[in-house]
Amino acid sequence: MHNKAPRNGPRLRPTVLPKRFLASLARWRPGRIARNTAHASTWNLVRVALQALNLMVLTRILGAEGYGSLAGSVALFMTCGQFTGLGSGVAFVRHGVRGGELCGRLAATERAYLLSGLLLFALVWPFSVVLLGAIVPLGALACLAAAEVLIAPALQPLVYRYMAEERIFLSSTIGTLAPVSRLAAAVFALWFGLHDVSSFAQLYVAWIIVITGITLYVAWPRRGDLKSSSSISDTLREGLPYAVSSVALTAGNELDKTILLRLAGDAATGPYAAAYRIVMAATLPVNGLVLAAAPRLFRIADVRTDRLISVMLTAVFVYALVAASLLWLLAPLAPWLFGKGFAHVQPLLHWMCPIVITSCLRQFVTALLTTGDLQKSRNLIEIGGVCISFLLLVLLIPQWGAYGAIIAVACGDLWVISLGTTCIMLKRFLRPSANRISALKKFLRRLVEYRGTGNWIYTERVLAWTSEQAIVDQFNLGMRLFCHYVRLYNRYVGTKTIIFGHGVYKFLQFWNRGGVARLIIRGHPAWLDLEDPGALYAIQELSQGSTLSSLIETLSVNADLFIDVGANQGAFTAIASRRLHAAAEIIAIEPQPKLAECIERTLQETRQGKWRVLQVAVADNATTMKMVVPDENLGEAHLLPANSANMAAALTTPVAMLDELLGTTVAECRAVVKMDIEGAEIAALRGGRRFFNLCKPTLIMEINPIALGRYGHSVADLAQVLSELGYRFWSYCSEPYKYEPLERLPECYCDIVLYAAKAAE
Repeated sequence: MHNKAPRNGPRLRPTVLPKRFLASLARWRPGRIARNTAHASTWNLVRVALQALNLMVLTRILGAEGYGSLAGSVALFMTCGQFTGLGSGVAFVRHGVRGGELCGRLAATERAYLLSGLLLFALVWPFSVVLLGAIVPLGALACLAAAEVLIAPALQPLVYRYMAEERIFLSSTIGTLAPVSRLAAAVFALWFGLHDVSSFAQLYVAWIIVITGITLYVAWPRRGDLKSSSSISDTLREGLPYAVSSVALTAGNELDKTILLRLAGDAATGPYAAAYRIVMAATLPVNGLVLAAAPRLFRIADVRTDRLISVMLTAVFVYALVAASLLWLLAPLAPWLFGKGFAHVQPLLHWMCPIVITSCLRQFVTALLTTGDLQKSRNLIEIGGVCISFLLLVLLIPQWGAYGAIIAVACGDLWVISLGTTCIMLKRFLRPSANRISALKKFLRRLVEYRGTGNWIYTERVLAWTSEQAIVDQFNLGMRLFCHYVRLYNRYVGTKTIIFGHGVYKFLQFWNRGGVARLIIRGHPAWLDLEDPGALYAIQELSQGSTLSSLIETLSVNADLFIDVGANQGAFTAIASRRLHAAAEIIAIEPQPKLAECIERTLQETRQGKWRVLQVAVADNATTMKMVVPDENLGEAHLLPANSANMAAALTTPVAMLDELLGTTVAECRAVVKMDIEGAEIAALRGGRRFFNLCKPTLIMEINPIALGRYGHSVADLAQVLSELGYRFWSYCSEPYKYEPLERLPECYCDIVLYAAKAAE
């Protein structure tokens, strides 16, 4: 009985009973994005394990200085290697998910990778000799350049092919082969006692050649037309915009080690590179999520895409916080893993914890830019980020060494995140043809307002009681924090809806497990289930009241019987109990066990006369039925129709007829009935026909056309049943004695009070 906004239907959640939860869990089947994310994340975990083993082996066979030289060299070649293919791989994915042919495009993409790789090797190797020739042997530079610029990228067309087909398991499998080659080379170097960079580089290029050749032979399509309608030049031209962002992204992630090696030496670069590899490994699950969702995001935007983006953002942010926290706690183990020469890794990891968060968010934002046809904007933003990082690296490394590099990388990430988010908002919500101010307001409102089940609770009117310190002081820490948030919001913002109210309440429910609490409200004890957001509304009715509670108080003064059908938390039962005379009887009907227990505890403390709490639902026959119980507001629980498709996702509850519950002992008396059972009122009235014909009670009822329609009924059907029971007049609860004829029963959502002809006259 409250101002609930019309809704399309409550969000369903399986009952918390263990057996039913396990049964629903067993029936659950993941969708394609969930499966692909699991596949990508699993292979990312394998990649993390491979990189960790490779890191531990290399740091022990090369030492801090040797590993620093290797890391700086590989960083340079990985950055340049992003130019291999010139972005034709991402263009291949875009082409495939939008209905283009795959086999011919795969062949064209492979040729583009090989040709561009050869040209790039001819340019990069001489440049690396000039830049790092005094630190790293020339032969090692040649082998590493060939592996990272020419050979390993030859596998990428196959990776992108399976990504376009949303076969992320195979795509991730092939993407893991390069770390396998590095680990194999490191293990062989350890086995044969080789402790120099040149030996490792030779073993690495040998392994990557063997693995790449075998993979291309096995995975290359044997069927289909390998002739492409696109030439190599067309393929490269289409992919070039994507290459710029890939190079910029890799440069931002890798050039810090090359510059650190050049400016601070290999002794400083070794621990920094080891710490940075750990940080990047921590972000791999986000990379898996982005890879799995990319084909969907490339498609034309719609409501489902918006929902997917919202879910992804929440998952990325929560994971980043957890990963950064775990990294901080586990950092002391790093020197033990890598050896005595890496004692400085622990403080570096502590400094790098924020980079876990910025890197995860950067991956998410840049993926939205690419899939949202904002590649040019992404290129400019990424280039700007690289320029800022490069400038800060040159300025800060001479002053603070590796710590200066950390600051530079974080600043580059923040630049990309802030400008990328701005571009996405401008494109999606501030189109030139729309009113810019109203579009922005609409976007912000959709972003922060909760519109699900029970959204009407988080409003200034319902939460006005939070200003009463006597009530707030009785709560635990979580509820007190929520009340303080509402107070501050009303003081400094003051809108009708409490922005983030639902999110804050659900988050702070960590302290509300168990939920049931005893409160003293206006001098009267009340037991409420604080785990249910509906308790917030019950506190409002018990403390400050409403037109409905005032009406119940007025009608209860002269009543001999008060029946609360759908008593919920028992607020109106408690209010009636205060006004009923000692000989009067109270009957509260509530099928949910936890709420029924709250009502019973409240009446045990407050009621001296006769009372009963019946844990049962009411209808027009005695049976058992399924009940949906949305955890966002238990007061909106409702019985499922017999033909519902959601029978398995509900709570089984006994159902009885009101006449059977009252028995034959009920004599003609002055009775008041409050009925709020989410659309099942017609069945309940039919099941209490004898009682209603005998007592003609004053009936307070909720009119909810949407809920009535759930059972195939209308307001006209409800009026027909009420007429058969002898009711002739009604009025709004706010104007209880302004009578209207039953024929004019309102077709909108409202609370009304009904009178029999005898009472009205």
